[in-house]
Amino acid sequence: MSNYYIKFISISFLVFIFLLPNKSITSSYYQGLLDSLKMKVDTLSNDTLKVEYLIEIAFQYGTQEPRNGFDYVFKALELAIELKNEELIAWSYNRAGTLYESMGEHYKAIEYYNYALEHTNPIDTVFINANTYGNIGVSYANLGEDSIAYSYTYKCLEYYKALKMEGGIAYAYLTLSNKFVDNQQYDSADISLKYCLDLYKKRKSYSRIAQVYSNYSKLYEKKKDITKAIEYSQKAIKLNQTINDNKFSNSNKLSLAKIYIEYPVNKVQKDSIELLLKESIQHADSLSMIFELESAYLTLAHYLESKNKFEESNIFFNKVIKIKEQRSGLSNIIKLGIIESEIKSKENIALKIKKIRIEEDKKNRRDTIQYTIITILTIIAFLLTFYLSRKNISFGIIDTLTFITFLILYEFILVISEPWVDNITNEIPIYKLAINIAIVLLFIPLHKIENKIKANLKNKKNMKQ
Repeated sequence: MSNYYIKFISISFLVFIFLLPNKSITSSYYQGLLDSLKMKVDTLSNDTLKVEYLIEIAFQYGTQEPRNGFDYVFKALELAIELKNEELIAWSYNRAGTLYESMGEHYKAIEYYNYALEHTNPIDTVFINANTYGNIGVSYANLGEDSIAYSYTYKCLEYYKALKMEGGIAYAYLTLSNKFVDNQQYDSADISLKYCLDLYKKRKSYSRIAQVYSNYSKLYEKKKDITKAIEYSQKAIKLNQTINDNKFSNSNKLSLAKIYIEYPVNKVQKDSIELLLKESIQHADSLSMIFELESAYLTLAHYLESKNKFEESNIFFNKVIKIKEQRSGLSNIIKLGIIESEIKSKENIALKIKKIRIEEDKKNRRDTIQYTIITILTIIAFLLTFYLSRKNISFGIIDTLTFITFLILYEFILVISEPWVDNITNEIPIYKLAINIAIVLLFIPLHKIENKIKANLKNKKNMKQ
């Protein structure tokens, strides 16, 4: 299990304390949590822990105000690149993707998730791969690309099973339950959701419980059990409101309104349709959830049109057209602000990468020159030893020169093998010791050659004398 994952769980535990369901919970708790994380960041030096806190701040902004999280996630990315920490670079890209996803920018989210995968080994069974594949699956599902979405989700499920992470397995099953519903595999969907619900209740993961209720609503709607569908949708909304989760509360209100529109329901429920849609629009607009906002506008426009409220209906149809134009032309202020932040960050990252590469090139050139000099000196030392052995010089001096020459050779081999040893042992002391012992054992033949050369030189000296 990676160090980041352990620290991520630790930080998230503190977050969990703030999010325990209580009707008195308001945005002040959320703001208090962010303030405490920001205060902690200000006390940290530019190390991996600071990157992890910056990522956590961005993640928390993603639950309420995703547009405000970009500065923090890009700072995390810049610092992770500076530290040459591939895992944290991947996590920074991953969290940038979740911010875009929270804003309904699904294609942009997928782009950043793929950046994250470029900094990991896809065949490694690690949390970052599992999480990223799962997130890509969610983005494609939101784009209606179900076949692609579920291929990524199945990959995600395989990783989580290999990691034996119950929470990850439940998350994958939660996503796959929608596929089971679409394929009319209702029993499989029910089993998956039951697994998720039992685990999330045990863990008191209330936001996930609300998602399970929402998926149960879809399941029962497909089975034409509208009473149950409405019941679970209302339960999801109530729980979302209890924990102040406006994002999913908005989605569930939109889904409930669509059920009320499509199926025969009582007068109270029919009368609440317009209110539900307008609340959904208000939340989607405040969270800059462009796709959700467009869907809510379009649903409300069609509903008003069905009630012969054509003038009001046209207002919302025009809003849909405006959103489409804004999306295609990149003309809305929020998006331009994020792009400006992203461009600035990418410029900084590019400069840092260029600086790092220049430094690495200098270091490589320096090392190459020094290794070449050492190699030449070692060869000269061997030649000098053989040359002096033919001169009238005492064997003690030649013996000392031979010892020093082989000592330089041994040390040189250890120096050039050190980066390779660090890489394969991950700098774990006990493994480094084992590898170094193995290398030293390889010196035994060289040591025998050294002794043989000394013996030959001594014999030649004795013969001359």
